[in-house]
Amino acid sequence: MTTHARSRTLSAAGVLVAALAVLLVAWFLSGWADVRAQQRELRAEPGRAAQREAIEIARELRAELAQLITREADRPYFHYQNLFHDPRTGSNANVSPSPLANGPEDPLVLGYFQRDPAGKLTTPTINDDVPHLSEPKRLAENQRFRDDVVRGFVAQLEVKRGDLVAEAAPVKKPRPRPPVQRPLGNDSGTEQVQQQAKVVELDPASYAQNASPSRVYLENYAPQEAEQQQQRAPVQRQQERAPVQQRIAPAPVRAPIKRASEPAQVAPTPKPVMITISPLEWRTFPFAAGPALVAVRHVETPDGQLAQGFVIDRATLTSWLANRAGDAVAELRNTDDAGATEIAPGWHLVVAPNPRALLAAAIDSAQVARGFI
Repeated sequence: MTTHARSRTLSAAGVLVAALAVLLVAWFLSGWADVRAQQRELRAEPGRAAQREAIEIARELRAELAQLITREADRPYFHYQNLFHDPRTGSNANVSPSPLANGPEDPLVLGYFQRDPAGKLTTPTINDDVPHLSEPKRLAENQRFRDDVVRGFVAQLEVKRGDLVAEAAPVKKPRPRPPVQRPLGNDSGTEQVQQQAKVVELDPASYAQNASPSRVYLENYAPQEAEQQQQRAPVQRQQERAPVQQRIAPAPVRAPIKRASEPAQVAPTPKPVMITISPLEWRTFPFAAGPALVAVRHVETPDGQLAQGFVIDRATLTSWLANRAGDAVAELRNTDDAGATEIAPGWHLVVAPNPRALLAAAIDSAQVARGFI
């Protein structure tokens, strides 16, 4: 073979090798792009799964809190004290333990509180006037809860007088429009519970007993102790020093002598006492070791304004989230995290993939690359 022929053969072989190399490189680049796409999908899947989980958990949590608010909005204002008088039993002097005296029934509620017009903070589980009526099994925890509320946010519970008005007599109001129902599955915002301020009518006797339920209890069951407390108490208004029975029972009126020409006189019916109760609102207050989600409402009475509400149990809420998050990590944060779902004003649900899921996705991604090579 001549030198010229050999050169042509080598040139042809080089062209063939180059073409084959180009094809191999093109195949590799195309296949590697697919590998990288598969790797991205594998690594992104834990995050997408966590996002789907977040949508479902947020829907359930908003519904749970909405049901809690609905139940508590219907609770009578006098349940927030240790003793109360049920107006349905009539005007006779009698009181009984509050349904909240043994502590919250809903596991999401850590405790209830009430701030009276003088600024004193009380809880249904503790009776300072009649200590043996306090809930005995968790007395230390209940006292710690009350102290945490006092230190944390009792000063922030006061609102300007006039925001609510206790009416002296019923006033005809326009018929409210029916509330717009929003679906529980609204993933873009907080589940709203339609509430309106409401006015409650109480007969004067029931109102007076609920204003001083411990006095009623002592005068009925421990009159000597009631007398001792009255002697130890500082000088107060004459109305407050008088026994509750005198406050709630009108003085006997001697019937006038009837004459044949005069019609019988009927004693006037006492006007009812009007109590105005605001809707419950979610607030964020400092409490114990960190911020707490708190529901608050205000009650306007003839004796002044009450602030009532309850604190959400952070530990129970964390457990509730963990039971529904599966392998993901769910947390309710008092932050404005971008992309997080708002559950209540200032509180957002964040669901992150489990670290084990991220590690497994990384391993699967590496195996895809090794399988291609």
